[in-house]
Amino acid sequence: MPAHPNTEPILEATNAGMVQLSGFEWLMLFALIAVLLALAAAACMYGLQRHMLFPASKPLAVPHSPHHLIRTVDIPVNGKVLRGHVATPITESSVRQGLLYFNGRRENPRSIFRALAALPDHHVLCFSYDRLGLAWRKPGERELMADNLAVLDWWASEGGIAIEHIAVAGRSLGSGFAVQAAAARPVRGLALISPFDQLLTAVHGSMPWVPRWWLRDKFDSRDHIDQVRCACLLIVGDEDTTIPAAASRALFESWTGHLSEFVVRQSGHRGVLKRADVHQALADFLRR
Repeated sequence: MPAHPNTEPILEATNAGMVQLSGFEWLMLFALIAVLLALAAAACMYGLQRHMLFPASKPLAVPHSPHHLIRTVDIPVNGKVLRGHVATPITESSVRQGLLYFNGRRENPRSIFRALAALPDHHVLCFSYDRLGLAWRKPGERELMADNLAVLDWWASEGGIAIEHIAVAGRSLGSGFAVQAAAARPVRGLALISPFDQLLTAVHGSMPWVPRWWLRDKFDSRDHIDQVRCACLLIVGDEDTTIPAAASRALFESWTGHLSEFVVRQSGHRGVLKRADVHQALADFLRR
């Protein structure tokens, strides 16, 4: 069958319209696509980093304590209500002593109640930070810290415990809040469990390429530790690779206050508050 008279011109026109790339040009194109994808991923992580810092807490049943009554409280702060849990001693001491706990990332705030057996004479308050998990317009360090101070002031007023008789404690990410609270209020003591000197130190444990400017919230405790006037307890795990003990001790390099240290043997970053020796170390510090 004879060829269609227009077949050859059509093929020639199609071939003429194709772009021919050399091997080097293909390599540059793939490199450009990779860079654009990396930039898109970085932009996405920048926008969602507060969701990564403050996801929903892990579920935890309320631990039982033979020495305390545990109840849920609604804490009105800055035009909203935060959910808290307070443990009240069954037998009151002559002078009320309190402990306010700031939990770590994904940690259930009620994990501090594991230490209640060692604190029979202490009131203990913990609470959930604002808008944990997936939430629109999540608050940052400044807004959350304003809430934290409002919670402390509310407890001193409503709980009848003078701030001078309240100690604050924080674990991991919560240590950044605890340091700032102790710097802003004349609290009785400061207990830090696996703290960082700055958030960047903890981030570099899993993402060493992240620059400081990329963090929307710095949580730089070094900027606040010099304003802390109370005694401090530092609790570190000797096998912690998330925030190594050296990084925790770096926070106190230039601090001139009274510092006690308790090293948790054969312990990493997680599960520290499940240890009875940690409960006792915390109790011994609070009774000084």
